[in-house]
Amino acid sequence: MRSGIRTGAGTGLIAIALLATAAALLFPVWSYRDRTGTDPAAGLTARTAATRYGPLSAADRYFVIRLRQDGRWQLPAERRAGRQGGTAAVRRAGERLAEAGDALDRHTDRTADRLGLPLPDRPSAARRATLARLAGAHGAAFDHEFLTSLRRSQGELFTLTGRIRAATHNTAIRELSEDANQTLLDNLRTLDSTSTP
Repeated sequence: MRSGIRTGAGTGLIAIALLATAAALLFPVWSYRDRTGTDPAAGLTARTAATRYGPLSAADRYFVIRLRQDGRWQLPAERRAGRQGGTAAVRRAGERLAEAGDALDRHTDRTADRLGLPLPDRPSAARRATLARLAGAHGAAFDHEFLTSLRRSQGELFTLTGRIRAATHNTAIRELSEDANQTLLDNLRTLDSTSTP
């Protein structure tokens, strides 16, 4: 009789553990279901709004906000690289990237105005920390931090841009994604031209 009680208790504990695991996995999905712009992979039909340029999905909005927010830290970083890069190649790259970034930032602002999207004025806390590290770095340390941060960020944006371009049904977003795609590809080539790992 005693082993039957232990087996039943063990089965009960396993069942409770499985239910707790299922709840832990489902809670984040449930708690974020009404939040737009939190995940670029969120369904493109979630909170879609009609505009004169076509449907504007949550993913489309996230894309515009992400471009703007990344521009808020990349432009200052690129301008700083143009002034204080440790090598002439990094300084030239910083100048070219800042010029391209200014143009893409203006296009992002125009697109947001056309679609009535409010945009953030500051980079994320993590990106502000990157800017602080760049402000305190010099020479080879600056170049390494700048190139590593920019390559990672530009690569992420390039991937996001391709996904948005393939999925959007909004002509204003499509135009912006085409511009961003070309700008980011050129930027990655510019970063590679520094010959700095």
